[in-house]
Amino acid sequence: MSVAVLSMRIGQILELKIDSLAYGGEGVARRRGMVYFVADALAGERVEARIRSIQKKFVRAEAVKILEPSFLRRQPVCRHFGTCGGCVFQHLAYEGQLEAKRKMLEDLLGRLGGFKEMAAENTVASPQSRNYRNHITFLRSEGAREPRFGFVAKDNRTLIEVVECPIADARINAVISELRMRLRKLSPARKDRLKNIIVRVGTEGKAEEGWIQTGRAGIFPEKILT
Repeated sequence: MSVAVLSMRIGQILELKIDSLAYGGEGVARRRGMVYFVADALAGERVEARIRSIQKKFVRAEAVKILEPSFLRRQPVCRHFGTCGGCVFQHLAYEGQLEAKRKMLEDLLGRLGGFKEMAAENTVASPQSRNYRNHITFLRSEGAREPRFGFVAKDNRTLIEVVECPIADARINAVISELRMRLRKLSPARKDRLKNIIVRVGTEGKAEEGWIQTGRAGIFPEKILT
């Protein structure tokens, strides 16, 4: 094990300069021969980062203070950003997201595919950066006295309850409160079996739901919500 690793400890604060973004959204920094993956940091930023885990060849950390922010840093539009395990780029301007994804593709092609001289074309921008997703899966919490549903947090354990998802179609967001009320009215047996709730915008432009339950194949019959 290297001297650099032996000198570090969990919880230690380091000052790091972020070089690039890794696949998955973490900032990448290099210091004394070690690679650092830093959550909530952007390329070009200088940050104070707290060490979360130490491996033989890399360290995982989280930014606790942005000393020099990127000019592309933005205020996330979602109140759950940073804890929800879904979106990872909301603190990065959209033009920065497009370029970061292009660079990630080039890195994957070169490092894993061996195509080191292959250049990726510019990422094609979406006509809308919000409310574009027409299919959402909500997970139901298990063992909770009051039925709850939402998304899984970054720790892969905690449930993040949502009242609105900025990337979900507006017609999906419009029925979340109704879903929560209907869930409370389910019989105890159906509550116990319920695992996931799928909501999608169908071909007729209406939000439709499907309730996935354990111990039985398929889903509850879909219902037109709006």
